[in-house]
Amino acid sequence: GLVGALWQLRHITALYAANQNKAAVDELTGMGSRALQLRIIAAAASSNRYDMKAEDIGRIWDSVAVGKYKNVARAQAAIAMANRNAIDPAVERVSNLVADLDLRALPPRLDQLVYRVQQSRRGPAGWQLIYTAWRDRVLAGSSYEHVLSLIPAAQQQRTDLPVIFARAIELAGADVDKKLYIARLAVAYGMAPFAQSVIEPMLKHKGSRELYQLAATFALQQGRTADALGYLESAQAAAGDEAVDIGTVRAELTQIITVTRDLAIQRSGAQRAALVAKAMTWGARWRAIDAANPEIDQQLGELQLAVGNTEEAWRQLSTVIERDPMAGTGYTTVAETFERRGKVAEALPFWQQAIVIDQTNPTPRLRKAQALIALGRTAEGDALLQDIVAHKWHDVWSNVPYQARYLLERGKQGRP
Repeated sequence: GLVGALWQLRHITALYAANQNKAAVDELTGMGSRALQLRIIAAAASSNRYDMKAEDIGRIWDSVAVGKYKNVARAQAAIAMANRNAIDPAVERVSNLVADLDLRALPPRLDQLVYRVQQSRRGPAGWQLIYTAWRDRVLAGSSYEHVLSLIPAAQQQRTDLPVIFARAIELAGADVDKKLYIARLAVAYGMAPFAQSVIEPMLKHKGSRELYQLAATFALQQGRTADALGYLESAQAAAGDEAVDIGTVRAELTQIITVTRDLAIQRSGAQRAALVAKAMTWGARWRAIDAANPEIDQQLGELQLAVGNTEEAWRQLSTVIERDPMAGTGYTTVAETFERRGKVAEALPFWQQAIVIDQTNPTPRLRKAQALIALGRTAEGDALLQDIVAHKWHDVWSNVPYQARYLLERGKQGRP
């Protein structure tokens, strides 16, 4: 029964620990067909036994190469043999596995063995023969999972990727989730046009939040900023009252405002004003559900700076400070925002205010010193760095004086 199988598993691991590998393998194979999951655990426990002989490795994994784990166990045997430098026997096993691959069982990860096969006596030609046989067998079958397992190995045969992805779409049928997964995978493998060809018919049939988000990704990759903004707004409309976590809300609305900002920079006159107004509307919607988040004002302030509306930018950014005027974080946020838009001189007063408010944190001093040096005010910057080095700070800030000391040394090396 189960108790007996558990006792045998414990006995097998004890034999491993005692370096009695052959005895452990005999014990495992002697369990017969009982307790498959426990036998797989015992087989996996052999992975750190690097002194185990190749034939014993084969016996272990062959004993659990049944049912849905048949292919995976056989591949694992080859990987374990190759890791113990029994490369040619491992390659022979891979070749045999491909020859009678069970498309009803879970697919093996043969992409982990590409290098090993190429380093064997068969060389790169050997891998090409194995890969070709594997590819042809899988594509002729009807297993969606097995077709997907080809993709990592097909990176070296990129001309095969369109065929493999097309076959995966065929096998996905009407399953929207599978098609979405394939589209995302196609993007990861540099096949955005293929992914777009999958998504567009689905959008026409019935657009969902996920579909519109993915379409926006494709549009951004192709430089179609206006289309991307339309898709992102459609995603929000399609979501309706769908409940999502606050992190998702923040990520999606940040992207909408960022894309709107990028598009506004490309436009002028009334078009730019309309896009700025649109971004402000999205900011208001965001604030309605996430009122205390200073990132909203930071995003909107950065938008206004980007389009040259300095006064409106300050109105937005000052809100970050007004929420907690006695905390240095608000001033730091404003200073960083000005710096990101190239307004380094304008950031200096805010760094100074952060220094005054938060005397125990040397980071604003370091950032102000770097800004001064960037502006050519090297003596003032170095004086601030010296001030950091001269004081003792809490251990949580230990990297800041180290960095200040390093910058001072770099400055000395650069002087004539």
